[in-house]
Amino acid sequence: MKVLDAGTENLSNMDVMNWIAAKKAQHAEEDAADKKNKQKFKPRPKKFLKALDRHHRELNSSKYPYARNPNVYDGTYTAMEKFDMLLTERLCTPLEAKYIDLLTSMDKDECMKRMEAEQEAKGLTPTEHLMLFNLAPAGVEQLQTMLENCEERFSAEEQQVILDCILEVYRADEPKKTDGDEEDAVMNGTEAGFSADATGGAKEDAVMNGAEAGSDADVTGRVKEEHEVHAYSGNRGSLSPWSKRTLPMDIDSVYRPGDNENLGPSRISRPYPSTAKKANAEPLGRANRLLEHDDIDVDMMD
Repeated sequence: MKVLDAGTENLSNMDVMNWIAAKKAQHAEEDAADKKNKQKFKPRPKKFLKALDRHHRELNSSKYPYARNPNVYDGTYTAMEKFDMLLTERLCTPLEAKYIDLLTSMDKDECMKRMEAEQEAKGLTPTEHLMLFNLAPAGVEQLQTMLENCEERFSAEEQQVILDCILEVYRADEPKKTDGDEEDAVMNGTEAGFSADATGGAKEDAVMNGAEAGSDADVTGRVKEEHEVHAYSGNRGSLSPWSKRTLPMDIDSVYRPGDNENLGPSRISRPYPSTAKKANAEPLGRANRLLEHDDIDVDMMD
């Protein structure tokens, strides 16, 4: 989900839920002040209020991971940063070891080219990171709907690594499931928090899109259904948690000029907002500055 306003960044479902709760609290305070001062009630756009209530009901659903993991979804992006680092450690490090072994039988430049291509292919886009943060899938079927060309980019073992990282970070507050519990969840269509209909079947739009169908309300209060997953078409490597890392320092000829100056996490362009640290002191983070408006466009994208 994102709040559409010129100059703002995409917000997670958690951010939007916090913003809506703060907006409703602000309205209540304004109404109480008007009543206390015996001022005339100031009407607000009815369609906007209706859309606000609708999104609030949707985002308060227990199917979303933040409902059961309050210590993880604490109003900051610390969990996303931890997931980013853990995924890099468990997927990127073994990949580098693989290409070190290939150096004995492959030209160094060719080895470097292949490693960078594989790193780029396996890098998660900001949109993919946001979807995983929003929904925290606990099954392969759901994960594959959220990652573009998932089966082509990741082996079955790598997909399981991603799921393990998700469960370890985004669902850390939940009790660990047994194999039987996970099988029952998949069979009933309720894995990863997806809701089931009255017959026990998973909603089709949740399975097809990896998310509950959302909606967005513009300044006139129009509400339209959105079922499209917004795919990122740019360069993965420059925006993913995968750094363009080179082979170890002892293989001097592999390094390009300047490469050894910016290795490690500082070189990675993070998918989480640069203002995440500020959010630690300010729980509502970037959404706070939007509270002065009653005409914010809301687009539920996942």
